[in-house]
Amino acid sequence: MFNLKGEVIGIVSHIKSITGGFQGIGFAASSNIAKELLLDKNIPWSGAEVLPLSESASKVLNVPQKNGLLVQRVVNSSPYGKLGLKGGTVKATIDKNDILLGGDIILAINGIRFEMTDETLKKLGDYAASVKPEDPIVLEVLREGKIISLRN
Repeated sequence: MFNLKGEVIGIVSHIKSITGGFQGIGFAASSNIAKELLLDKNIPWSGAEVLPLSESASKVLNVPQKNGLLVQRVVNSSPYGKLGLKGGTVKATIDKNDILLGGDIILAINGIRFEMTDETLKKLGDYAASVKPEDPIVLEVLREGKIISLRN
């Protein structure tokens, strides 16, 4: 998003539209927040697109805890790709949202069990801000009904 002077003021994440066009309600992160997260905090790139699962979605997918991260896509040459994390392969639409099923579901990252709570999200944010490229990564994932560990 740009102001009338041509300056960046935000990054659009998506548009809620009845027609599927550009009309509707747009959602964006302010340029200040984007700058802080992308440039100032130096948070590493994992190389995976994930979707947080609500408690009800977790139940439907037989996740053994209240929440998880459903892996949509993984870049093979990324840190998570090198661990062997698998993305989804089956297209589905749930509540008008297109998703990919059949991939791994991340249950924990370096011992931090994923939950949709402020405390857990803060722990994960602090971890991401402090991790270095040479630090070990351990993911606990649900794959084809079994819990496995992926580590570098």
